[in-house]
Amino acid sequence: MACALVICQKGNLRRGVIDLLREMTFNQIEVVASGAQGRRRMQEINCDLVIINTPLEDEFGTECALDLQEDYEVGIILLVKSEMAEAAADRLAGTAAFVVTKPISRMVLAQHISLLVRTQRRVTALTRKVEDLQRKLADQKIIFRGKLVLMGHLDISEAAAHRYLQKKAMDLRMKPAEVAERIIATVTHEHS
Repeated sequence: MACALVICQKGNLRRGVIDLLREMTFNQIEVVASGAQGRRRMQEINCDLVIINTPLEDEFGTECALDLQEDYEVGIILLVKSEMAEAAADRLAGTAAFVVTKPISRMVLAQHISLLVRTQRRVTALTRKVEDLQRKLADQKIIFRGKLVLMGHLDISEAAAHRYLQKKAMDLRMKPAEVAERIIATVTHEHS
């Protein structure tokens, strides 16, 4: 577990949250008292978790949660008095921020943190997988375009164009998509 940012005014809850995070093996815990400080600190560090204990020194805390959720891939827990929870949840609808009512027991907060961290890890893994698939799809599109250029320029079959790209890639120790890009650029340059 890497880093947690606690945005909370001074008090017993602040100390309790910090102690709990230490027990949960967070090796870096940053603590600030205002939404503005929290936003600035997030620009400087890469946190896995943000806990916002409302109200903050300069704002309630929902705006800070919305801003951080929009700008960073981070799990957010917003601690709110029970009478304000519904309004906060409505304001944060459509985000991945958790609204948790106060007072809260240590065990329940630990469960929320664990759930959020596990969910965040899963989302991060899925995001990486999607990005990898998008890169592969983009490479396949370039390879296909390269084969089309070869087929039209050299009057060869798709299978021959494929073999040509694969051989060139091995000979030049490049990815087939890079060879295809070079071929497309060369033929485009010749025709302009």
